[in-house]
Amino acid sequence: MSEPALCPEAIQAEYQRLGHGIGWRFLTCPAKLIDTASVALITLNPGGDRDDLNAPRWSVENGNAYEIESWRGLPRGQDPLQRQVQRLIQCLGVDFADVLSGYLVPFRSPTWKSLPNKHESVAFGLRLWTEVFKRSCASTVVLVGRDVASGLLPTLEATHAMAVSADWGTQTIDRFSCPGGRTVIVLPHLSRYRLFGRAGSEQAFRNLLRPQVSGPVHEAFPAPEMKEIKQTSMSGGRTRLSGHYTKRHADFLRQRAARADDPRSVFYEAMLKYDTYEAYENATGGIAVKVASFGNGQVPITSRAEILYARRSGHIADA
Repeated sequence: MSEPALCPEAIQAEYQRLGHGIGWRFLTCPAKLIDTASVALITLNPGGDRDDLNAPRWSVENGNAYEIESWRGLPRGQDPLQRQVQRLIQCLGVDFADVLSGYLVPFRSPTWKSLPNKHESVAFGLRLWTEVFKRSCASTVVLVGRDVASGLLPTLEATHAMAVSADWGTQTIDRFSCPGGRTVIVLPHLSRYRLFGRAGSEQAFRNLLRPQVSGPVHEAFPAPEMKEIKQTSMSGGRTRLSGHYTKRHADFLRQRAARADDPRSVFYEAMLKYDTYEAYENATGGIAVKVASFGNGQVPITSRAEILYARRSGHIADA
């Protein structure tokens, strides 16, 4: 099947062909950002049970819908999902003027399950975004929801790099690497999981934004607990990790931090940067990596395990 023209007429034609009847929207930002934005944010599809005749269909040319529109009768930008996205953009350290945002599938439905002709609708959306990414220079792509990710990750040729606990049950935040240096972040759906505004979830997100490390991680692991109250003993008590530490072998730590081919380098960067176990945990808690030389590449190495190794080996010591 030929690729669709990236224009409102193509979407309207497919909307009618597939039997949709309650409206469509594609971009929630100015269309020019297809070519200029450094960040792309893609959510599933517009929700609702009726067409919103006041909402722009192809693009929002006077700003970003997450900031300037009134949803569900609330003041502009105050819908919970809008506020989640606003905080997400703040955590990324960019402005909406540099964010290309839109829907994977432009056709509105009350629920994802009730979307008519779902298979063909998703296929059409993927073809649209394939055309978008031929033009886009976005170096960071944020996919909100697993359904969005399952469709677009193959399109982006993304390879899983790491995952951290989202500090919300079994939910994870995942990072992927793409050819050309593009990074993809996959979040749980923010309508259901309101991660932003929660300290633990935002810390997990910041952990994932650290400089990319090598080595695939195929699973998510819970954040390790660092504040222990038992001393090491023959009865099996765990090592106490709190307070200050000193860097006895700083040259060794710097060498390990500089190893771009070793995903554990992220832990050594943190050991060098901080001088308390609590600060180290805040920076790395929730990160786990795998390396081929340990457990045949199948056993996760947590931030706690690595700092314990560094202390046991004498590279750091309690102050």
